[in-house]
Amino acid sequence: MSTPPSESNPQYNGLGLFMCQIGKVLLALLVLPGCASGCDVESVEAACIESALCDAPPPPPEQFDVVCDATPGSSCAEQTMQRTLDIVLSRAAEHPGSTVGLWCLGSTFSETNLVETQVSRAPQTQGTKARQRERGRWINEATNVLMKATQACTKERATRYQSPLAEALTKVGLAHTSSSERWWLVVVTDGREMSSYARFECKHKFPSDKQWQARLDKGQVLAPGSLMGAHVAFAFVTNGPTAKGRMCNAVDHSPKRAQLVRERWQTALVRAGATVLPFRIDGPVLHAPVEVAPSEPHIAVSQGGTQR
Repeated sequence: MSTPPSESNPQYNGLGLFMCQIGKVLLALLVLPGCASGCDVESVEAACIESALCDAPPPPPEQFDVVCDATPGSSCAEQTMQRTLDIVLSRAAEHPGSTVGLWCLGSTFSETNLVETQVSRAPQTQGTKARQRERGRWINEATNVLMKATQACTKERATRYQSPLAEALTKVGLAHTSSSERWWLVVVTDGREMSSYARFECKHKFPSDKQWQARLDKGQVLAPGSLMGAHVAFAFVTNGPTAKGRMCNAVDHSPKRAQLVRERWQTALVRAGATVLPFRIDGPVLHAPVEVAPSEPHIAVSQGGTQR
C-alpha cells in the first residue's frame, strides 16, 4: 500500500492535512462499520482517499537524465529538445521531488558534462485543477531554464565531428547515485557513434558485435552493471546524411546499416544492465516496460507506445 499522508509530505501540510484528518474522523465515526469499537488505520486511510475527502499520496520521485547529442547532423536541436522536455517534465511533475538533469555530449569524455538540473516541486494547493496549474507553472519554469541550457550544447555544433556516445552514457552512469528511484536515461541522438570504439557512419569500418564489445571492454566503457536500473530511451533517431560523414571515405545510411546500429546499441546497453526501450524517430515514451519472455531478455516493449 502507498505511504499514507503524513506531516512530512509537503502536499499534506497546513489546511490539507487538517481536512484529511477531519475526513478520516468522519469516515471512522459515520461510514465504516464497526468503528465504534475500533477501526483499522489503513482501511480508514484508503477509504478517505477513495471518498475524495483526502488526497492520494503522490508517486515516488524519479530521476531523469537527458543527453543532447548536438554533433553535426544529429537530432538534438531546439524543436526536438522542446518535445523531449514536454514529455520528461510532465512525468517529473507528477512525481514530486524528481530530478531532471541535462547533459551535453562533447567531443571527448571530459567534455561531456551535466549543464543544468531541475527538481520538481510538490503542489502546495488543494484541488485537482489548482494542483494542475501549479504543476504547469513548474513545467514552464523548468522548460525555460533547460532550453536556455540547451544552447550551450548546440552553439559549437559545427566544430564537433566526434560522437563518443558510449563514453557519454558511461559518464552519466558514473554520476548516478540513487538506487531507490526509477531512472530514465533519454538520449536525443542519431545513434551514430563516431569515436575510437566505432565509426557507425563509415561504410567500410562497421564493427562486428564481437569487435564492438571487445573495444568497449578494453576502454572500460559501458561495463557490465554500469547502467544497472536505467531505462534507456533513444529518441529522434534519424537515418540520413550527416556532417560527421566527412570523417569517412564513404558513408552508409542504408536501412540495413540503421538496423545494425540499433542492434549494436541494444547489445551494449543490455550488457551494461539497462532496460532498453524501443528506439523512436520521435519523442520518447516513458512507461514502465512490460516483462518479456526469458528467451528475449534484451527486448522491452513500452506500454502506450509502438516500436519504431
